Amino acid sequence: MSILNPDSLLSRFKYDLAILFLLTCLGVGAWLTYHPFSFESTDEEAVGERPPSVGSGEVLLVVPEEAQTGGEFDELDFTYAWYNSLVQELGAFQIQSTKRFGSEDLSTIRMVVVPSRSAEELDATDINQLQVFVESGGILILEMPSQKWARLTGIDEPVLMGRSAKRITAAVGSMLQGDFGQHLIDCPMNSRMMRLDTVDIPDFHRSDILLEIDGVPAHYHRAAGQGHVFVVAFDFGMALTALQQGLPGDALLLDPLDGEEDEDPLFTRPERAVANPKMRTAAVPYADLLERHIFYAPLKARPSVRLWSFPNTLAGALVMTHEEGGFGDKATYMAEFESKNRFTSTYFVSPTNMTNNALDELQSHGIDVALGWHRTLDPIYEARGVGRLKPYQSALSLVEQRERLEGWAGRRLHTTRSRGLIWDRHYSQTFRKLAAASIYVDSSYGPGDVEEYGYLFGTGLPFYPLDDNGLLLPILEIPFVLSDDVGFGPDDLDVVDKLLKESRSGFHQLITVDIDADAMARHPQPATLDTWIRCLEMAEQERHWLTNLHEFVLFTEARRQASVHTDFDAPTRTLTGNLELPSQRSPRDDSVMPSPGLAFPARFEGGNIESVILDGQPVEPKTLGHSGDGVLAVLAVSAGTHRVKVVYGASPQAR
Repeated sequence: MSILNPDSLLSRFKYDLAILFLLTCLGVGAWLTYHPFSFESTDEEAVGERPPSVGSGEVLLVVPEEAQTGGEFDELDFTYAWYNSLVQELGAFQIQSTKRFGSEDLSTIRMVVVPSRSAEELDATDINQLQVFVESGGILILEMPSQKWARLTGIDEPVLMGRSAKRITAAVGSMLQGDFGQHLIDCPMNSRMMRLDTVDIPDFHRSDILLEIDGVPAHYHRAAGQGHVFVVAFDFGMALTALQQGLPGDALLLDPLDGEEDEDPLFTRPERAVANPKMRTAAVPYADLLERHIFYAPLKARPSVRLWSFPNTLAGALVMTHEEGGFGDKATYMAEFESKNRFTSTYFVSPTNMTNNALDELQSHGIDVALGWHRTLDPIYEARGVGRLKPYQSALSLVEQRERLEGWAGRRLHTTRSRGLIWDRHYSQTFRKLAAASIYVDSSYGPGDVEEYGYLFGTGLPFYPLDDNGLLLPILEIPFVLSDDVGFGPDDLDVVDKLLKESRSGFHQLITVDIDADAMARHPQPATLDTWIRCLEMAEQERHWLTNLHEFVLFTEARRQASVHTDFDAPTRTLTGNLELPSQRSPRDDSVMPSPGLAFPARFEGGNIESVILDGQPVEPKTLGHSGDGVLAVLAVSAGTHRVKVVYGASPQAR
């Protein structure tokens, strides 16, 4: 019997084993090259922050000193929804915290806005200063004030709070009348309110009630000395945030997509945040009408000058967007047509699909290049390893995708849209990722279903999203209102026509439309291309500014940085405005961009505008533009320093 020696066996077959091991490694390496291990990316997250006070306006927003985190929607601090509304409605204003607020802040201010949490934090000394301010002719907008504000509000007894606001039932005192008043009444409400029907307010006349919710006064006016107080007795910030940013469920989570609860519950689409089912086909920008109602009200008491939301006296703006949709360099055909016809657009480009030459071509056509963000359900992987051996791959993060596309495009990119509208289920998580990646503009909010179109989020204008700490994330979300996924059949041109015509006649919106380069491949209908071309043509006919997302944001930033100060002399009924409008250059061709028009009441106490003088030169009142609701007159001006003087005729009762 022989004994097998393992060492002898290994020494005899050591070369064979080495070759076998090498072949195995090569085989595994080759297999991994074609079937690599995959690792998902992790995107960093920022947190909400207090926005800077820029520009110089005569309106002051008082904000809380510290952030306040909430784990449920109704626990959030909605103070900064007022910031969004002031940006959209007025343009230039100032902000100050409750702890730093003092009488020196009121020296050049004509109107102070105090949201509910700020009203809680201001002390008796601050309230006394505001009382002096109002009685001397100032205007105060006060949201859901407590009993300590009794000298200004007339409410000297406790008021029940927290009642759920269901619907607007009357708006007789609103400056929005006719169809606009009816649309305001139809506005979906998700808010809480004070029970003003349980208290007795001295000198409280029906004519002072501007808005009723569920039959209860919810917004009223009260004179105080020479000034005026406007009490908002419902949580306006909460109502506005629910409309614009959407309404989450428990723990600030959005519902998962239908049928995908078990597949990937971490993700959804923004349209799942829509506050009310009727907004899924809304041709009315309800959030903007609610804002307009609030900020039109002081014009009854004292006229002022504000900045129009669009260049000169134009009625609105239109942005056409395209996703290259996997077409790569061939997707430039849309840019070629638009450039030949003096149009522009925003292209959402995958960081791997277009060559440097194609991106240069887009730039030569004056196109705004933006990032089509690939997310977890649609990732871009990069193989990693040594030499030709690539045993694993990892998905590109948002920052890596942005940097890769910037490298090809040769310039900084500011804008993104999530491909497939893939969104985190947490209310503000996606916005936090965008902020951490230094993205400044997003346009992922919009219709996500073939049956949806219009103002799903109550507006077409940019707004800053609220984080769960009650502060704003430095991202401008610009909703799109129509997508080629709707189908763009023969009837869809009618939808475009309706949105543009109603924008001109009173809604005054930024209408963002998405028609992708691969639309004809996905649903080949001649009406799709016809709608794309006719949409651009109709926008010009309806006096809308044809621009792109980057350009519109630059215009908005310049408007926010302006200086606006006015004075009104009641005996002579003369409104004087001193303004300084910064100059901004277009990223398309470096030309000077148009400035926003100056807007002021078309009538005051029943009297029409008798004369307008701009920088010492008379302006014929008949040449002024007007808002479609008839409340505002609009005067076109250029960038620079201006002085405007508007004289109103006597009211019919005084004649």
